[in-house]
Amino acid sequence: MPELPYHLALPMPPTVTEYYQNARRVVAAGPKAGKSYTGKMISPVGHAFRERVVVESRAGRGGPPNLTGPLSIIGLACKPLYTKAGARTTLRKGDLDNLWKCVLDALTNAKVIGDDVQFDDVRMIRGYPVSGGALYLSIDRFNPDRALGDAARAGLPCGRRSTWP
Repeated sequence: MPELPYHLALPMPPTVTEYYQNARRVVAAGPKAGKSYTGKMISPVGHAFRERVVVESRAGRGGPPNLTGPLSIIGLACKPLYTKAGARTTLRKGDLDNLWKCVLDALTNAKVIGDDVQFDDVRMIRGYPVSGGALYLSIDRFNPDRALGDAARAGLPCGRRSTWP
């Protein structure tokens, strides 16, 4: 079992629409010949990101950590800067919540975690933009007292018998 917290520096993940692609397959032979099926599959961009997560999660560690039990994760998303020829630098748009699907899928694929249901505390912070973008992750054991304390400080009903105003 690796020492926690487990830190990981990744490239900025693709958006959900870049990570997945719609696919259409037509059955060539057999009783269902000519029938078409559609669905979503991971795009080449998504596969490239997943491979990068595999490499980064094993770099200098000797193998995947395969973390178990309830976990918490915090991410610092430093969006990339884009520059158009002759134009000023602009920021890549996108919601922070759209990053989690790709990241958690890639962490599961890389065997950093067994399943994304292990995360009981998931947080994302927007960092300052950097060239190329970066995503810094810290994974630790879930501490319910700390998480519920944060929720209580935010004014959320945290007790077993709490009522929402």
